[in-house]
Amino acid sequence: MTTGSRNAGIPGFADTRIAAAGRDWDAVRTDRFLGLQAVDSLGAAAGPVIVEPARMYFLVPPGSTRAWRLAGSKGLGENDHVVLPAADRNTPPGPYWLLGPDRPLAVADGVRRALERAAAAALAPLDLETVQQDIDHALSRRVELPRRSVIDAGTDALVGHLRRLLEFNFGPVDEGKVGASMRTLQELAERNLSVPVRPTQRTNHRAAYVYWHTLATLTGTFRDLYVAHHPALLEPSA
Repeated sequence: MTTGSRNAGIPGFADTRIAAAGRDWDAVRTDRFLGLQAVDSLGAAAGPVIVEPARMYFLVPPGSTRAWRLAGSKGLGENDHVVLPAADRNTPPGPYWLLGPDRPLAVADGVRRALERAAAAALAPLDLETVQQDIDHALSRRVELPRRSVIDAGTDALVGHLRRLLEFNFGPVDEGKVGASMRTLQELAERNLSVPVRPTQRTNHRAAYVYWHTLATLTGTFRDLYVAHHPALLEPSA
């Protein structure tokens, strides 16, 4: 969220404030879907990232967005303002830090390339056969844990699939028991995709495996919902 106001805070959200871009940092604003994909691509290089209900902001060095030209995003510098959450706010409601403000600023060109890759991937058709193969791979019965590299690669694939599936409009989520259940399921998926709960290299082997398994179960649920809305996708081709 950007604004020309210089008010000290945002009513309703403690310690949230409006700050001017172009001084200590610039910001790149994009929608949540592309932004989350870019965070996954950038990894440790993502820098501080702010999340709002529909938008995300990457903080980059001041002056580095002056020539920003990329569809689906906007560079914010001098004469722009950004809502900054409290430094310790890392969950909604309201704006929050997906990646904290104590991190080094992201490199603007790196954010640009990550967003370009995310946009290109979003245009590709959803390959339900590959989605199912990746789900089956994670849920296969095993006598011992697979190598950590196998778990990490499988997790990365499922993260991408689940993000794509969550972008689909499954219908009203605010009406009756069905809507409430759908909303709860979507919130559960979002929580599991949240960067703070995702495994890192310091996460132990079994915990990483359990996360991979959980992600596969969620992805399978949303795949089935997607197919229910597109039954022709499962019909054999002529």
